[in-house]
Amino acid sequence: CWTLLMCSTEVRRILQLQREGQSGWLTKLGGRMKTWRRRWFVIRDTQLLYFKDPLDAKPLGVITLTYPLDVEGHRAREVHIVSEDDEGGYNKKHCFELRGTTDQRVYVMYASSSAEMDKWIDAI
Repeated sequence: CWTLLMCSTEVRRILQLQREGQSGWLTKLGGRMKTWRRRWFVIRDTQLLYFKDPLDAKPLGVITLTYPLDVEGHRAREVHIVSEDDEGGYNKKHCFELRGTTDQRVYVMYASSSAEMDKWIDAI
């Protein structure tokens, strides 16, 4: 932050983002380096943004959540729960996969509890 006023403006913008949609901690598997990193996630409109810290002004990444409609008119979301026992799985509880709609990358993340995972899946 260059000035106290600028810091205050950035913090207010981030807090507003968090009030507008779902936000919280998830642990995400890295894209290139396959390591688990705890990230702060915020859903804003049709985007899932993730940050290193809740007060960071710039997201580390953005996942687009605009899914096409299926034949019955429902959103064809590509979110799948990954069982801890799945062969070839990630050996993590409360784990799920999300396919980005613009890059088709599969994002893997897990929540701290089953209820938290369900909350994120419903919001996505």
